[in-house]
Amino acid sequence: MHLGRALPVLLAATLLLGVGPLVSSSTAQTVRDIAGRGACSTAGVEAISRQLAEAQMCIRPGAFVRFAPHPGITLTSSRVHPFAQASARDALHRAAARTPFSVNSAFRTVADQYVLYHSGGCGLAATPGRSNHQSGRAVDVQNYSAARSALQAQGCTWLGSRDPVHFDCPGSDQRADSIRAFQRLWNVNNPGDTIAEDGIYGPATESRLGRTPAGGFARGACDSTPEPPPPSGGRLLGAVYENPSIDRRVDGASVRVVGESLSATTGADGMWAFEVPDGTYTVEASKSGFTTARHTCTVAGGDTWCSVGLDAGSTEGAIRGVVFEDVGSGLADTTTRLEGASVVVTETGDRATSDATGSWALTLPAGTYTLAVSKSGYAAGSRSCTVTTGGETWCSVGLALDAVAGVAQGVLFAGSNVEKRVIGATVRVVETGASLTSREGDGFFRFELPPGTYTLEASGDGILPANRTCEIGAGSVTWCSMSIEKDRSGSTSESVVFETVDGAEHGGGAPADADGAAAATYPGPAGSLTSGCSASGDASGSGFALLLALAFVRRRRQSRQ
Repeated sequence: MHLGRALPVLLAATLLLGVGPLVSSSTAQTVRDIAGRGACSTAGVEAISRQLAEAQMCIRPGAFVRFAPHPGITLTSSRVHPFAQASARDALHRAAARTPFSVNSAFRTVADQYVLYHSGGCGLAATPGRSNHQSGRAVDVQNYSAARSALQAQGCTWLGSRDPVHFDCPGSDQRADSIRAFQRLWNVNNPGDTIAEDGIYGPATESRLGRTPAGGFARGACDSTPEPPPPSGGRLLGAVYENPSIDRRVDGASVRVVGESLSATTGADGMWAFEVPDGTYTVEASKSGFTTARHTCTVAGGDTWCSVGLDAGSTEGAIRGVVFEDVGSGLADTTTRLEGASVVVTETGDRATSDATGSWALTLPAGTYTLAVSKSGYAAGSRSCTVTTGGETWCSVGLALDAVAGVAQGVLFAGSNVEKRVIGATVRVVETGASLTSREGDGFFRFELPPGTYTLEASGDGILPANRTCEIGAGSVTWCSMSIEKDRSGSTSESVVFETVDGAEHGGGAPADADGAAAATYPGPAGSLTSGCSASGDASGSGFALLLALAFVRRRRQSRQ
């Protein structure tokens, strides 16, 4: 979800250049405190955002850079982060030389996204690290109509009517860097409480981000990079022998360290050895005609002996099954088989891939194992099963289709006048409780929802409540516009505004097209026509909807003249 389009200035990333000295972490408000205000604004995290942008430039020096100030590029607010990937910067500079443009929003830090996501005031905001604006490629352009051809000529992709101000310029997906920048900054300032710098937004990262001082840390990520600890480790070694005598060495035994890419084959002396960092390791030895056995040992420098004894005979068993599409009946219905699914044994790392019939098979030592099964387009599944010596265990796993979200969007307009929009009204999804305010300038609203049927309600001071039920399809956009009437019962408090807009001049992305108008509903007197919900591109056939569509087409033609 692109908040830069929905609120082009208010929700733009908040980076104030030249802020004052950073306050100490002991006295600063935290990022969680700022989010707790419940406002759809990132005001208050300017200082930490500046540090995070600087940290990201340290991670990719020369690849993550400023694109402004620059001739032909205007920032609509001092809170816009003027940072991008170098490839995106070059494209923006070349486009600006042809057509000047104004940027409403660009790079957004992980602290900005935390506040927007957790404030509860912004409707559906992406989780930190997931927003396109954190990749250093995305920009929202105010005068997108004028600048569109110049930007596209430089390889910037326009998202179209679903987000008309948004362009993705040349570059790679570097959203993980915004998370890694925070992890690096936190570790520099908290050497006694470090977290992995892996670019993954997990519970440990989220917890520290919430506790981060909004006024910034005492030290920047580039001020002092901790020296890596001196290398430590030793040699893990041993012999494979036939029980019970350690003198009866096993030649040609396979030895591996479970969970590591370390393996060896014993010679006549039965010996093996691995150089490893300090830590605890499980060594597995196997050979045809012998049981498979394991031995766990801890390395703390020097040589650590970890010999493994094998018994003659075999304690292995077979485990097999099918991967199928779970249609809600579980193992009672395995009719639809899935080819190409990955089956991984969590404890050993052994893996298989299902064939054209969905079947797979493995041979494992006796024991209980957890299977992790995955396939693109399906939710991952798992199951625990026990392998018996010389036996055959069936362990089929069903995968459910991933639920792909759809979009419900529309505008609030006055009576039958689709050009007169209703600003500041509350639009709520009854079934989920999600709500937002109809957008300033065009009365637009947008929700991302799982497939299903939903009722949308519009309310506010000085207007009569309205509602509409719409069917949301997977991966589709459904128009669910509503007509609003003023409350003429004597209310004097009118925080909701009725405002005529000119879609040709308005830069906020109002969906002023015939399809959107044809999907609108007019709750007038008894017997008035009501169009059904329709996906984007599917106009209603009602007479009233057709009139609205013609009105929109006429207005758009006039605006182009």
